[in-house]
Amino acid sequence: MPICDARFYHEWAVSLARGVDPFPVFWVDPLYPYLLGGLYRLFGVSFWIPVALGSVLGALSVRHVHRLAS
Repeated sequence: MPICDARFYHEWAVSLARGVDPFPVFWVDPLYPYLLGGLYRLFGVSFWIPVALGSVLGALSVRHVHRLAS
């Protein structure tokens, strides 16, 4: 089970995947929970989804830095 920030974003994303927005007024940036909620809705709730998302984004950032440096 995630702890601290990861748990907060996970619970927010799960509620978004169920169609409930617990925070109609944002006090933190909502991009990650909305993206994660959409992925949870498509693929189901799994802790591997944020891991896969982080891996893909990390690989893309390495490619982006390589292209910038070339």
